[in-house]
Amino acid sequence: MNAINHEEKMSEYRQFIEGFVKEGRLLTIFIELMKGIRRVTRNSKKRIHLIFITLEMLREICNDTIKCHKCLKTYQFRHCQNPKSRGNGVYHVIELSCKFCGDYYTFNENKKRVSYFNIYVLEKVSHLKRRGKNLLIVTDRSIPHNAVVVTSEEVTKLPVLKINDRRVKDAIQVKNYWDKAKSLQKSLRSGRRPMVDATKMGGKNVYYL
Repeated sequence: MNAINHEEKMSEYRQFIEGFVKEGRLLTIFIELMKGIRRVTRNSKKRIHLIFITLEMLREICNDTIKCHKCLKTYQFRHCQNPKSRGNGVYHVIELSCKFCGDYYTFNENKKRVSYFNIYVLEKVSHLKRRGKNLLIVTDRSIPHNAVVVTSEEVTKLPVLKINDRRVKDAIQVKNYWDKAKSLQKSLRSGRRPMVDATKMGGKNVYYL
């Protein structure tokens, strides 16, 4: 009877968690689960045991319910531990990644926002950075656009193509913005007015691609 009750409770627990995951609220339920486990366990061994049982359940649920929206393949689930900056202990982290499309999503129990990057985007930026002679390229998540080109009034400074790698999720997009930036350069050199929006900021021109 006790075994049956335990199985029923675990089934209800799983269904409860699964509901959040299906709604796209994996980070929310992950944070709440970690808080709850830390709150009800004083014994560190018991806490670790409960955390790993819960993470294994999350892995199974993610494998069953979450697919890459690009290729519909199952994400690879990885559990990591980051040491706390102050004191002892660790923060638990979940990483979902698609080895086909290169998307990486990180869910940290200590952060309220999901971290994202695409490995192929970063590799493309790195490749173009090595190729570029008259144009620099960097990633910059602070810009409120996919990509901008920044030029300086100082002739010795090269134009910079800034890619927001939180918004740009495909290496092909990076190459397209690179080509647009090169075309913009040609227009500026020839004195033609570029066909993009632009603004001036303290001695710099910002062109929105």
